[in-house]
Amino acid sequence: MAGILTAFNPENGEVLKSFGRTKEAIEDYFASPVAADGKVLLLSHSGKVTVVSAGRNGRFSRSMT
Repeated sequence: MAGILTAFNPENGEVLKSFGRTKEAIEDYFASPVAADGKVLLLSHSGKVTVVSAGRNGRFSRSMT
C-alpha cells in the first residue's frame, strides 16, 4: 500500500527527510524505488510513476501515468 518514504544519511542513520502521503500518489506500490539523476522514481501497481527529488532538500515532484 502507499506509505511514507524516508531518506536517511547512510553514514549515521540520521533521518534527512520524510515524505508523507500525497493525494497524487495514493496508490499500491510493489516495485523497488529506482534512483537516477538526483531523483527517486516509484512505479505503482497501476503504472503511475511518482518522482521525488533525492537528498536532504528532497521534495515531491510529480506523478504521471
